[in-house]
Amino acid sequence: MPWLDKLKKGLEEVVGQVDGARAEIVAQQFYRSGRAACESGFRERAAAAAVKDLEEAVKADGLFQPDANRWLAKAHEVTGNLTGAQQCYLAAIDVIEQDDTNRLLAWIAGEYDGDPEDYLSELHDDLAVLLAGQSRHDEALYHARRAVETNRDNLNAYHTLIASLHATGDGQEVRRWLLQARDRDTFGLVDGWVAELALDESLASPVARGSPLSEIGCIELPGLEVEDDDG
Repeated sequence: MPWLDKLKKGLEEVVGQVDGARAEIVAQQFYRSGRAACESGFRERAAAAAVKDLEEAVKADGLFQPDANRWLAKAHEVTGNLTGAQQCYLAAIDVIEQDDTNRLLAWIAGEYDGDPEDYLSELHDDLAVLLAGQSRHDEALYHARRAVETNRDNLNAYHTLIASLHATGDGQEVRRWLLQARDRDTFGLVDGWVAELALDESLASPVARGSPLSEIGCIELPGLEVEDDDG
């Protein structure tokens, strides 16, 4: 009977939707549990537990999936699975960058109360750091550049980019990006990179080099006048 077949098909669709919703709820519970384990301090035992939960979470097609991949990547790094970490970072980046609806970006903004572009920049930088740590500097450079392009104020990304450029011996690009980073540095971090990365001392600012004030230039403060000895 045609109507009976239609009813049966309709019931099967409803059951499928219910099962799918239930599976996503369970996956989200795994995501929350795995993320909490990671945020507890990334001790090796916690990371190993997080891997189990997050591997279940990433199987679901929920808005939390890219973030689950991000935390899974970090957990893999702690447990020493660098290949797995790279794959998870790439999976998270790929899903976010191919999201035409912007639903993922909206979810990230709500979940972390911040700019989703900053989140994506951090993802690229995390992957760049992972690759640089394996001396895969050409690959690290690509993701470090993407991190800077996505968020021009991400000093961590500038640091990763400059370190990889220095490792490849590209002194001209090191200088160019160091100057750009200094323009955005309000904490004096960039001068510390010169010593940390053993860069050419000429790249340090005049203040860091201990240059005399005549080289640095005078700073005029409003409302103050300098009197001579006779005044």
